[in-house]
Amino acid sequence: MLAVAAAKEHGEACSARKCGNTTISHPFWLPVWDTGRSCGSPEFEVSCRDNGTTPILLNSGAISLGFVIINIFYEEHSLHVVDRGKLELLHASSSCGLPMWNTSVKLGPRSWFRIAPVNMNLILYNCTKAAGAAALAQDRELVQTRMRCGDESEVFARAGGRYYETTDYGGGHEGCDAAVMPVLGTWAGEVNASDYERLISDGFLLTWQSPPTGNFTRQIKSSFHQRSWQTRTGRAFAWISLIRPSYQSWHSLIEDKAIDPKSSLVMANQR
Repeated sequence: MLAVAAAKEHGEACSARKCGNTTISHPFWLPVWDTGRSCGSPEFEVSCRDNGTTPILLNSGAISLGFVIINIFYEEHSLHVVDRGKLELLHASSSCGLPMWNTSVKLGPRSWFRIAPVNMNLILYNCTKAAGAAALAQDRELVQTRMRCGDESEVFARAGGRYYETTDYGGGHEGCDAAVMPVLGTWAGEVNASDYERLISDGFLLTWQSPPTGNFTRQIKSSFHQRSWQTRTGRAFAWISLIRPSYQSWHSLIEDKAIDPKSSLVMANQR
């Protein structure tokens, strides 16, 4: 009896389960609907969508639609995800009514997750029609995208350098709202804004710190309305090996080429 009480007090780890090709295990967890209870930290809750094929990291960020999980690397505390909100913006027939937020804001102010420094920046500018024309004339690095809201506004993309190191976003453009998002970039550590569709769809890397043990029992949150979308895998799996040199053992995950362990892109994965 005492052992059972202690387990409930400190929170019981969830059993590993599959969602599509992804194994969901501690600290991540899938809701158990028949009990109506959770067995993990709310920030690590995963919803299995699209008839059990697509894992979504729900996260506790109030404005976040969550992140599509491409793969989880448990030993390295890292995962490859795609910003679901940016996917909807990219594939929507119209951007009207779809807000653009910095991806970092979606993680919440006290998140256990952190955007890995190996990522690059892609800046999206949502401009009025007149402001967009002026911005294009002033900034030759801006790329016009197909995302727009009729004749009211249009979205432009610009490469912004390495994540956490870039402060120059090409200057503020009057009549434009900017949103910064992490992307994987190229093998050489470059971002071509003309490839904005691929960059958004390929996603980026997150790292996490393990939450403290505790009693996380609560009612399972209401499920979101299910939507169907396609996720892309491929070359982005390789980038997880760039976070720190110890990732060399992951070369078996790389389909096309191996990462040079002496690459200048190798960084420490520290919070």
